[in-house]
Amino acid sequence: MTPELFHRLKIACYILAVLFAHNVFSADLDKRVSYFNKQCEKAFEGEGGNNARPNRLILIDATDPLSEAQKQFLRDNFIKNFTWQDEGEKVSIVLLNNTKINNLDVVTLCTPLPEDKITFTMATKKEKKKIHLFEKTFQESFERLVSSSVKADQTLLIESLIELYRNKRYDFLDGNRKLILASDLFQNSSWISFFNVCKNDSCPTYEKTLKDKNFSEFINSEVKIRHLDQDQVEIYHLKLNDKVVLSAKNWWKSFLESAGFNVKNLKVTTEL
Repeated sequence: MTPELFHRLKIACYILAVLFAHNVFSADLDKRVSYFNKQCEKAFEGEGGNNARPNRLILIDATDPLSEAQKQFLRDNFIKNFTWQDEGEKVSIVLLNNTKINNLDVVTLCTPLPEDKITFTMATKKEKKKIHLFEKTFQESFERLVSSSVKADQTLLIESLIELYRNKRYDFLDGNRKLILASDLFQNSSWISFFNVCKNDSCPTYEKTLKDKNFSEFINSEVKIRHLDQDQVEIYHLKLNDKVVLSAKNWWKSFLESAGFNVKNLKVTTEL
């Protein structure tokens, strides 16, 4: 490359960066979400291709509106701590509240090129601005979703998990999937309510709850989750009425294992 050609290339990259900043940085949140969502339509060029595209989804249980402390706990542990290795990795935020589980609010974004993979031949400023814009959009999407202040009558955690793994709305049907569940883990539905079966902050074992015919029939007929061997699950265990019911965590570990998930390396981070 001649010095003159290199100089022209730098000017062209600068112009593109200015145009990108003007058109995207000035856009409102919905437009920015749309921009990063459309990046998911591109083929994943990381190792393994589309079938190995990292696909992380955090389901946030806001059936009881989150306290400021709970929001900060999720900001510190997931939102602001989010990292990625390749361009085109997928991340979704789903809010469980009083909405029907087949129509929960969801935001899906795909990551830009990470900073350590930006080369000197690229429009460096443009690529770094994309990173900043992505992080801004990701964080603002979280803030908008968790601002919900409506209390739900039920907490359909199990039903939501079933829906996430079968409903195209949530864009969680393929790739190298990791489910992150942020919840106090208190299922509350017509099939089973932890508020009824957990006494004095102590929940029965999963095996014991299966003795209930109604719940057992539900598990056998409805809990059909199409999972892959590499699928992962992580839990952010939130407080319930300002305390954590640890026995609920043990119940969920047994439930996930019975549903076919590999829970040997299940990571649980507890709100203290």
